Amino acid sequence: MTMILTRDHKESLIESLVDDPEFARVLLAEAASTFLNGEADTARLMLQVLVDATVGFDAIAETSSISNEKLRETLSNHGAPDMDLVAMIFTAIRNHLRVTMHVTSVDAGSQQAGFESMTQTRPDAA
Repeated sequence: MTMILTRDHKESLIESLVDDPEFARVLLAEAASTFLNGEADTARLMLQVLVDATVGFDAIAETSSISNEKLRETLSNHGAPDMDLVAMIFTAIRNHLRVTMHVTSVDAGSQQAGFESMTQTRPDAA
């Protein structure tokens, strides 16, 4: 028996993110964690979906004077991302979702002397 998919999985994911802002917040946190843990390609793909489901590439392009094409290229898996643009995209999504992000590092079994958990926050983050 062959099952035919009638919807694109990306469309379903975007619809879920639009319908459930908490899911979008969780995916944003996961994208940040993924990015900080060295999986930039995966994080950029997550950010693509988040931008499509939240603020939109056109809105970011309009407020930043960066072309829609340049923003999409930045998040593509074949692009050469500009760290300033990636940071701006994180900020645009974060502002749209009205969240503040806090980074916490945890001991992953490191043998480094003095390695301990820490929390870093920015008081100016909105």
